[in-house]
Amino acid sequence: MSTSGTIPGVTEAGSSAGTAAVARAPLPVQGVAAAAAGAVLVGAALLGPAVLVVAVVVLSVVLTLGVLALLDAPASLGGFAVVVLATLAAAVVAVVGEGSVAGLAGVVALSLVAALVQQLSRRTRRVAVTEALADTMLAVALVTAAACLSAVVQVPDGGAVAVLALAAAASALLLGRLGDQVVARPELAPGASRGVPGLLLGLLAGAVTGAAVGAVYEVTTAGRGALVGLAVAAVAACADLAVDLAATELPGARRRVRRSSALRPVGVLLPYAVLGPVALVAGRLVLA
Repeated sequence: MSTSGTIPGVTEAGSSAGTAAVARAPLPVQGVAAAAAGAVLVGAALLGPAVLVVAVVVLSVVLTLGVLALLDAPASLGGFAVVVLATLAAAVVAVVGEGSVAGLAGVVALSLVAALVQQLSRRTRRVAVTEALADTMLAVALVTAAACLSAVVQVPDGGAVAVLALAAAASALLLGRLGDQVVARPELAPGASRGVPGLLLGLLAGAVTGAAVGAVYEVTTAGRGALVGLAVAAVAACADLAVDLAATELPGARRRVRRSSALRPVGVLLPYAVLGPVALVAGRLVLA
């Protein structure tokens, strides 16, 4: 039975490079933190579209700080500025477009131009330019995905769709971590603290939550609600596993503490950012 969130290094090469155990919060604490973030977003969705848009912007800014720190991105201050501007632009596109996300492609394109200009304007010797661009555009992709949540609530019954997706993700993350605490084997990947039983429990929780919320809001049948909840839970579980595996790759370098600390907000917020497109597709196709 797993008793903590400590992730050991899994390869001899990683060990020789200085990879050591990354101390993380116990699995139940990780689950409760993720569920709490989901509850805040659900509450924002219930309060109205404007409140959720603000909540998504805040989520995106905090997530950007965590992602750039986790990646140890070169010229991260300029990259952060580019991503914040992309976050605000994506929010405006979602609101003005009344649920259309066609303009988000333009946001990404302009962000690339802005990132290139930012790199050219660096006063110090320009090194790791490709890495800096890649890190910045990864963060831009995440915040534009999160902006899809803002677009969801701009259409009729969009609030119910957002609540369904967010609640399903929150329940999947919470019960998945509790399942991992009890039975962590077989593990999903070498070195991961996530196990198959926890994954299955999380997927089941997402499906049940989706069915329940869909029935309460009467926006769809229980079967369709369960399918949406299952899809959202799967996306959230993949994002959560990605962060968990990233913990096994952190080197024992001088910026190790900063990067390890960044795992906490990224692990909590990343699943909700990437589920935006799924919620949008569900609202327009499955729940139609």
